[in-house]
Formats: sequence, C-alpha cells, structure tokens
Amino acid sequence: MSYFSQLTQRRRSIRKYRAEEIDPDLLTDIVECALRAPTSRNSRSVRLIIVDDPETIRSLSGIREHGSAFVAGASVVIAVCADTTETRRPLADTAIAASFLQLAATSNDLGSCWCHVEDAPGAVDETAQETVHRLLDLPESYLCHCLIALGVPEDADQLEPEERSLPWEHVFVGRYSAEASEE
Repeated sequence: MSYFSQLTQRRRSIRKYRAEEIDPDLLTDIVECALRAPTSRNSRSVRLIIVDDPETIRSLSGIREHGSAFVAGASVVIAVCADTTETRRPLADTAIAASFLQLAATSNDLGSCWCHVEDAPGAVDETAQETVHRLLDLPESYLCHCLIALGVPEDADQLEPEERSLPWEHVFVGRYSAEASEE
C-alpha cells in the first residue's frame, strides 16, 4: 500500500482539538503543500489567510448559524480564498488547495476540518462570505471558499488508519453502465 493510500485512510474531519499551539515549522510545511496545489491555467490564484489570534478564531466560529462552531477550538484557521481577477475557476483552485492542506495536516499528525463559506448562509444579517470578508479585511475580488480548522486532535486515535468501505459501484471503466451500477 502506498504512503498516499495510507494517508487517505488516516484523514478524516476532526472537530475537537487540544489547546496546543502548532509548531511553526509544521505550519510552514502545511502551507507550502497548499501553495504547490495545481490551479487552473497555473493562475496561482489561491490566497491563504492564516489566523492564529484566538479572538478572531472565535469570531470566525460564528459565521454560520450551523456548522461553524467547532472552529472555535482550532489552534489555527486558514481561510482558503481565490483572487477572482486571476482565475475563471476559483472554486476548483481553492478546493484543490484545501484538500492539499488537509492531507498535509494529516501527514504532520494534525487534525483538520473544512468549514464551508462560499455560498453558506450566515448566522446574522450577512452571509458567511460577507462575515469572513469583514473579519479578515479581504479585498472585494477574493472569494473565500472555506476555512480549514487545524489543531492537535483531542483524541490521538482519531488519526489511526481506518478501513472504510468504498463505493466501488460508483466506478465505471470505459463508459457508464447502468447494469454495472445495479450489480
């Protein structure tokens, strides 16, 4: 089994973290991995805003009525954005970078979880997107796709490899076959 395959068995959404700082060298490694992610037409449109201020992290945890509270427990939150003046595929660019971030976090024994921002309703009178723009002083041209919460998992066993059943019935060779999906 390849290292990458083992890594994907370990990666899962971790929403509870210990109150520990992330080693700056590990954070640099994780960010470097995200910066190496491919972008449409090599636009390099991805912008990463690293937030380690506890008060700002608490504020970010309230951007949505449901589904963002766990962000408050993270040691670091990375807003994954794209400069829409530089790419026609901001969501693809940011999704790939966010995936690289999460896999790099796992490879460094850190937990991570995606918090969707892009088209999410907000918790107050503004959308999650508007709240993130206001809290992080983002330029108007930036689209924030998600926040990635990072931290040392509360339970270290959460990063143990887990064999999960895979939906092989969703895989087709050559072309789609309705009969193959019913087997």
